[in-house]
Amino acid sequence: MTRAALALLLLLAAAPALAQDRPSEQDMFETASPQPEGFGAPPAPPDPLKIGGMLYLRLDSQWQQGVPPSAWLLTSPNLLDLYVDVRPNDRVRAFVLGRAQVNPLVPEGMQSSVYGQFLATQVVLDQAWIRFDVERAVFVTVGKQQVTWGVSRFWNPTDFLHFRPRSPLSTFDQRQGEWMLKLHVPWEKNGWNFYAIALFSGNQVVDQVGKVGGALRAEVVLGPLEVAGEVVARSGTLPRLGLEASWAIWELDFYGSASLGKGTPTGLPQWDMLAPPDWQSVPPFLGTYQAYQPGFAPQVTGGVSWTWKYDDLHTLTVGAEYFYNSLGYADTAIYPWLIVKQQYDPFYVGRNQAGLYVLLPKPFKWYDTTFILSTLANLTDRTFISRIDYSVLLMTYLRLEAYASVHYGTAGGAFRFAIDVPAVPPDLPEPVSIQPPIADFGVALRVSL
Repeated sequence: MTRAALALLLLLAAAPALAQDRPSEQDMFETASPQPEGFGAPPAPPDPLKIGGMLYLRLDSQWQQGVPPSAWLLTSPNLLDLYVDVRPNDRVRAFVLGRAQVNPLVPEGMQSSVYGQFLATQVVLDQAWIRFDVERAVFVTVGKQQVTWGVSRFWNPTDFLHFRPRSPLSTFDQRQGEWMLKLHVPWEKNGWNFYAIALFSGNQVVDQVGKVGGALRAEVVLGPLEVAGEVVARSGTLPRLGLEASWAIWELDFYGSASLGKGTPTGLPQWDMLAPPDWQSVPPFLGTYQAYQPGFAPQVTGGVSWTWKYDDLHTLTVGAEYFYNSLGYADTAIYPWLIVKQQYDPFYVGRNQAGLYVLLPKPFKWYDTTFILSTLANLTDRTFISRIDYSVLLMTYLRLEAYASVHYGTAGGAFRFAIDVPAVPPDLPEPVSIQPPIADFGVALRVSL
């Protein structure tokens, strides 16, 4: 295995620690949210042009087993967003959001990764769209836009319009928007919504008419039951059906979602391990694998939450969620191969996973403070990560955020990834050892305008 591949293994060993990103866009752009979804265009503001953004400065570290504090991984994935929001009247709107990621602490030779979290500098066009209506009955949005589907807190298997899943622990979705044409037809009387979408980006380059993808979605309200169904088809992938539902019984809120179809949602192959790796051989043996496209491959999530109003102004919410992923793997020995093939995501490699959370916003008289406690369990490889997040508004526009998490369970699993490779000259003059993580820490400052 090359040194670059092993460097990538080292970075991804810390992926759960680095997955937590910015807060929601509603928090970022409080004066002009870039993603309102309503039945009509908003009234024209007195000022038709708004310019704003956010600066997010952050420092993260990870404690690994047997590693002294002086050698702990240190990274600083800073973010800068700038947007222009134009609303010349109540029926036309244009929005552009540019994003820069700057990580000055990325070592030389580790300037890229599977998920782009470790890039030293990356500047992207996150969104660029125009919205208008046709006779105030059909609302059209064309361009690069964020459209996220799903009702779950941690895992959303029906979030088809993105090409990689959102990190379950992330408070901010840093995935870029996708190029598409979206038609939205609301039925205001019943609170129903219908969407038709043409997709101009995909797992293949969309350079021909026949490669343009499509999606249909309907959202229906039936008393206390809210149901959504969608179907998505792209060039290079098989059509996939999604179903979502949420409902309340007494004080409990239930939800569920399912992704149904053949093959994988992205078109990437699954892998059979024909021979396991042998890291102690000379040279180290990565193993033998065979690619295949699965048959019927469901992904299903179900969850429940309960909110306790402990006084007139404050609430505490607890919830639990289960995720069945037929596209996950039963044997942790395949993880290094998935990393080499750039298909490794520690939150999605297990077949059976569960999550618990407690949300405590503005407790008692701490009106500017929020606490979140989360635990994720990969029940397949028996590894776990528990995390507490703290956020406080200090000076109207300045917010301080901090988190700490612990990893526990079987060494070598998704949340305690570890590997040992002996020295093999000339590619590996020294042995490489990635010890399982024990804890993660992070602190950030955020200013939004």
